[in-house]
Amino acid sequence: MKGASLLLAATIVPTLAIAMILIPTSTANASLDSWRYNTHSRSIDIDVDICIRCTSDVPGPQGPQGEQGPAGPAGATGPVGPQGPPGPQGEQGEQGPPGDTRQTIVTLQDDAEGNAAGWNPPSTGIMSSIFVIKSPVELTPSFSIEATFVNPPESQFGAGPCRLTDANRPPNTFGLDCRMGGLSPVDPGAVLKYIITK
Repeated sequence: MKGASLLLAATIVPTLAIAMILIPTSTANASLDSWRYNTHSRSIDIDVDICIRCTSDVPGPQGPQGEQGPAGPAGATGPVGPQGPPGPQGEQGEQGPPGDTRQTIVTLQDDAEGNAAGWNPPSTGIMSSIFVIKSPVELTPSFSIEATFVNPPESQFGAGPCRLTDANRPPNTFGLDCRMGGLSPVDPGAVLKYIITK
């Protein structure tokens, strides 16, 4: 009987020792599992909190274009700016064609030179109207003459036209009638101006 008790005690003691060892280990594992669960739970809460408060770098789809707003009022005109520097001088243009050299302009005074050319208004004031003028250029078969005379300032008459009469009789001369239609007479000191166009 005593031997059986000792045998039972020998069996129970190791069993209890093993149980004591296993129980804390299981409790520790359960505690560790709970810590992991809590940690994982907090991690989920933190992740959700970050996703709500942060922004993403990935662009979203482009939204529809809004309606165009009304045009704003025109702004006030600004002040005139300073004048800019002058630009560079442009290139010189091509030389134009020579002018019409078929015209000859002559002015005759009532002096020795003009009298020698045929312009000799009467010194007595007689209304002479026909003058034979010597041409300074050779006259061609086809030419025209425009002539006018101007009386001196002291004359009571003004200016008047002269009409071409005879031409090339004698050669390189032409006649002028300066009393067309009874207009202003030619007084002494009058000036004759005519243009020959060939």
